[in-house]
Amino acid sequence: MRRASYWTKLEQPTCSERRFPRPHIGGASSGGLFISSVPLLLLLGGYLRFGGTPHFFVHALMGWDTALLVLLTGTYYGRPWSRWDGFLPLGLSLYALTPDFIYVAGPAHRDWMDLFLFHVALDEILPLSVPALAALWAVLVLSQLRFSLPEPDRSPA
Repeated sequence: MRRASYWTKLEQPTCSERRFPRPHIGGASSGGLFISSVPLLLLLGGYLRFGGTPHFFVHALMGWDTALLVLLTGTYYGRPWSRWDGFLPLGLSLYALTPDFIYVAGPAHRDWMDLFLFHVALDEILPLSVPALAALWAVLVLSQLRFSLPEPDRSPA
């Protein structure tokens, strides 16, 4: 029977790696995630004009946070990243902002508008929700960047 060398032992996964394999996303572009949300800057201009900047940020961050959670969950379960992933934060941000678009058309906010990623509920706790969603956004973006970078080559030289 042949003995395993030192290097072979290093290449074997640990017990926790066998139970919870680490997802590998080799070289996915994280820039596409941010570039696709540039149209939100046009909406920000409108919110600045009417003094609704905190409202814009709370709903845009809610859309972004939800999208990043969906993308990271997909990554955990082995879904490969694609170039279209950047449109999910844009789409969910627009979805979260939809009651404000309805408000511009005339009708006031109603409780049923919480279907749009808790729009009315977040408006009620605006001073608390903006910093909390911003902190969550930072954690999720760092997580996304961590999993989008290629893993270093650990093979022996």
